[in-house]
Amino acid sequence: MRSSGHDIQQREICWVGARLRRDLPLSTIVMVCLLLAAVGGTTGPTCGCNSHAQTVVAREGDSQTDVRQRNDTTRSEALWPEVQPDTRNEDGVEVAADTGDSVAQADEIGPEVHEQLAQDQWKDEEADVEEQDVCVPGCAGKECGDDGCGGSCGGCSAPFIECQDGLCACGPTCAADSDCDDGDDCTVDICDPSVPCPACLSFPLDCGEGEICTQGTCGPWWGGKWIQIPGGTFQMGCSPEDSCCDGGEFPVHEVAVAPFEMMETEMTQAQYVALGGTLGVCGFSEGGGPDTPAMCTSWQNAKGICEAAGGRLPTEAEWEYAARGGTTTARTCGDYLTCQTDFGWYDMNSGGHPHPGKELPPNGFGLYDMLGNAWEWVEDCIHKDYEGAPNAAYPAWTVGCDHPEWGVHRGGSYWDMYCEIRVSVRGYCCWPDDSNPIGIRCARSAQ
Repeated sequence: MRSSGHDIQQREICWVGARLRRDLPLSTIVMVCLLLAAVGGTTGPTCGCNSHAQTVVAREGDSQTDVRQRNDTTRSEALWPEVQPDTRNEDGVEVAADTGDSVAQADEIGPEVHEQLAQDQWKDEEADVEEQDVCVPGCAGKECGDDGCGGSCGGCSAPFIECQDGLCACGPTCAADSDCDDGDDCTVDICDPSVPCPACLSFPLDCGEGEICTQGTCGPWWGGKWIQIPGGTFQMGCSPEDSCCDGGEFPVHEVAVAPFEMMETEMTQAQYVALGGTLGVCGFSEGGGPDTPAMCTSWQNAKGICEAAGGRLPTEAEWEYAARGGTTTARTCGDYLTCQTDFGWYDMNSGGHPHPGKELPPNGFGLYDMLGNAWEWVEDCIHKDYEGAPNAAYPAWTVGCDHPEWGVHRGGSYWDMYCEIRVSVRGYCCWPDDSNPIGIRCARSAQ
């Protein structure tokens, strides 16, 4: 029999229901199909949809109730055949319905299984993500280095202090004694091949009793002591409240000073002789003795003696920085001369002769007699003032000198008056002159 338009419409409805079945729970599809069938009316062929989207044609004369009952029975038989009580639907979902379950009971089981499937799928996806994010450290066969996951496979310890390709190895080694020369002439440097990682060893040069090595040569111990002077910056030149300044102490300028060392006291006569010096004969050394400052020395002699002691003459900026001892006043103890009586020897308290070092208190850096007792040579040549002076304390300012072969001495002496006993005062003398109360205080770069 030729299908009517109504028949075609109903089949199309059933086909739509089958398409919906792919995405909606079974119970929802059943209800949609029943509603669509009801819309079709009570006359003419009617269709429903079973679980496989099959057409269920109503018989002529059936009431709408008969159609629905027949459709229910057909759906139940299609969903839950008695021969296969435990089945999977077309989506592969296990529907554990017992034989004889009603449609309502089957519909209740369906959504629960769908929900369980969704949860299982989410867990599987989460596990996949976690598996991708997990980093497995790779330290097999390695003693050190990166484990590939941001961690470490371990560290190395002496003598195997370097990590090379995951294994601990020797650090820098030596092959011969020449590889170990540290530039210090007063040490014996050797390469020791007896250890797992050949290493450099250094021993002090073995001088005799009462001797000390100076510039690679053993000589008498001269007894000097070096004081560490911290680095810093300061205003070099006339102090703010100082009324004795002359034009040579200007302009005041800032100077940066690197750490260095300076002799604790002025070099004594005994130390000068121990280092190979010959004491000059001049009236200024009268009344002194072996522990008083060596004076009447030329600039050349002072420079040579400091080198023999393992040092050098201080620069003028180093000297002033050390003399201030961290202060900004005209004298270590303040701006007024009255305080100097307790800190240095000059014409008002010396009795007309030099004194042994360390009889009066030191300044803030632990240096004795920086003012008074004896003038002290510095490395720099003469410049009439500080125009163009360098802003670093080292090296010495030895270019553009105003008087060739004339040098600077600082600090005043036991026979000078109060205006000469200041941290910024500058004295001038020709280098060969050895007839003045000028002594020596050596410096050296930080050791």
